[in-house]
Amino acid sequence: MCQSPLQYWALMSPDCLALMAPSRQYTWSELHQVVQSCAYTLAEQGVKSSSVVTCVGKNSAELLMVYLACMELGAVCAVTMPQPQSSLRDKLRALYRDGEQQYVWSLEPCQVDATVYLDFNALQQPCNLQQSYKADALTSIIFTSGSMGQPKAVAHTNAQHFASAQGLLECFQFTANDTWLLSLPLYHVSGLAIVYRWLQAGGSLKVGTGDLLQDIQNVSHASLVATQLSRLLEANISLHLTHVLLGGSHVPLVLSQQAAAKGIETWLGYGMTEAASTVSAKRIDANYSAGKVLPNRQVELRQGRIFIAGQTLASGYYQQGEVTPILDRQGWFDRKDLGYWL
Repeated sequence: MCQSPLQYWALMSPDCLALMAPSRQYTWSELHQVVQSCAYTLAEQGVKSSSVVTCVGKNSAELLMVYLACMELGAVCAVTMPQPQSSLRDKLRALYRDGEQQYVWSLEPCQVDATVYLDFNALQQPCNLQQSYKADALTSIIFTSGSMGQPKAVAHTNAQHFASAQGLLECFQFTANDTWLLSLPLYHVSGLAIVYRWLQAGGSLKVGTGDLLQDIQNVSHASLVATQLSRLLEANISLHLTHVLLGGSHVPLVLSQQAAAKGIETWLGYGMTEAASTVSAKRIDANYSAGKVLPNRQVELRQGRIFIAGQTLASGYYQQGEVTPILDRQGWFDRKDLGYWL
């Protein structure tokens, strides 16, 4: 067991702003206290180290706090989107063995058994909470989109997520004085990656309401797609943005130039769920490429096919308590994408 990132920042920067939520703001000390109370409530309902807690929902401060509470307990948090009951039951069958205790949390009514309850207006103060944070233990399960078949449950450790965050932040500056907007869903690896960059740097995180023009206020960093950035630049609003990490298709150079005129650095990233988000990145320029391979990752081409290795790769695909490794015998993951070196 070791000190959790939340404990670290609560000790090092207790009175600094940690989280901006729609209803209120939290210092690191206040956030730590609320998360500890959440963890205590989960533990009272049977959640312990290595338990799998399934969280269903869109971004909210509450969802973030449940994820952080699972980290404190050493539990595994499987985050998934709101979906039809039949689809959710399929995912639960992939996560839990027959007869195994299921833990499902959602802010909205969720018609499944074994729901865990958290009343954020009446959280108890933790009493003798067993701290079980482990850097190398499984901590997250994110489902792939299923675009190449059935959705797969990708399992990562905290160490793998932090290796991803550390590598990106060596190139893409984000400090304790900055604020990153949680603009991508936590059930997507790109959204979860924002959380770990925030915990790595000790800056502040903003959870908005979904209205980008409002949410972007007082934010220095955001992860967007090109159409969102274009909309922001065209809007007659004051922006505090300094850095934008763009995903998706190629970004027009003129859009990057328009952003630069407003003092905004624009970066393009290439990544995937299995690699804990971004694998390569670059400041946008006239060259059409996916950028340079980030620290803690390696990329190899075999007859034009992309293989990835490094500290960010997932422990494997999770199925009813078993983890199937994703690497070949040489330690590489076959992305099944094509590419070439420039």
